[in-house]
Amino acid sequence: MAECAATEIGFAPSCGALVENSNAATNATLASDQQGGNSCLLTRITPSNASSFPPPSLNQFRGAAARQQHDAAPVVWFRQMTGTEWQRDSHSYDLQTKAYRRMLADNSAAEQTRDRSDRVRSDAVAADGLHQKKMKRAAQKRARDEAELEEIRARDRACAAMLEPLTDRSQAPVHRFG
Repeated sequence: MAECAATEIGFAPSCGALVENSNAATNATLASDQQGGNSCLLTRITPSNASSFPPPSLNQFRGAAARQQHDAAPVVWFRQMTGTEWQRDSHSYDLQTKAYRRMLADNSAAEQTRDRSDRVRSDAVAADGLHQKKMKRAAQKRARDEAELEEIRARDRACAAMLEPLTDRSQAPVHRFG
């Protein structure tokens, strides 16, 4: 079994873990690397040290293969945050990142502002989506109306072509009454 050794806040490549320092065993939890049988002391994320351990973005770990690695940054961060193994789903990770943001004391006003701006943004997107749908329906209606009007004009031209020989007065018989 290999122990992680780090003397500062940073990444310990021997076990793929973020550790605060080697003397922080009281603030750490033991996590096992299930593939290699390595044990690493991982610093638990608490309100006092939360600013040192921001959650990594899942955008770089979209595929299942990227999330299956036991030393992947999101896996390690989740283990530090909860002390449990991550099930590799984005929902549970998102819940823990929200818990992390609530853990930061000075972030409550910023989070409320962000939530408010997210709602405003989503309302604007929804309104824009409705506007786009409305414009699309109007364009489809105009296209149907134009097609119908062109059909009516074609029928009128056909009727006029059929009546044209009858309206030519030079060939019409002259009837004189009287």
